[in-house]
Amino acid sequence: MYTPTVSVIINTYNRGAHLKRLLDALSRQTYDNFEVIVVNGPSTDNTKEIIRQYKKAIRAAKCPITNLSVSRNIGVRKAAGEINAFIDDDAVPQDTKWIETAVSYFEDEKVGTVGGTVYRLDGGINFQYGWFDIWGNNICIQETPVVYDDPKGERFSCG
Repeated sequence: MYTPTVSVIINTYNRGAHLKRLLDALSRQTYDNFEVIVVNGPSTDNTKEIIRQYKKAIRAAKCPITNLSVSRNIGVRKAAGEINAFIDDDAVPQDTKWIETAVSYFEDEKVGTVGGTVYRLDGGINFQYGWFDIWGNNICIQETPVVYDDPKGERFSCG
């Protein structure tokens, strides 16, 4: 079975309660070979305290500005895993096999990225069968999968 190291990168800013809920959920994952990296923006709430509480279970970094792209790049630089997994600080994995399921797709050497359905707290769908193009445009919700797998194409599947 393919068991690469996964770096779960969480970018956070003033969402201490959400971050705690997510870190608790990640502690219940069935996949063993992963690290958690939390990149904190210039938070003024209890986020720093939450990070201190989990210091043995996570690797922490700071982002001096409130900019998600900059924060993600800091997380990627700190990551030691073969696969980077991004999850928002206000999200939780749908089940305990979230990492395990994502990693299973990478057994196919043609797979470069994996995504999945994203549900809102009210149960509605926030992302499903999405795609993006080389100009940064994207469609987040489609009823059925559309596969764009041409490396020289203009659109790319992301879910």
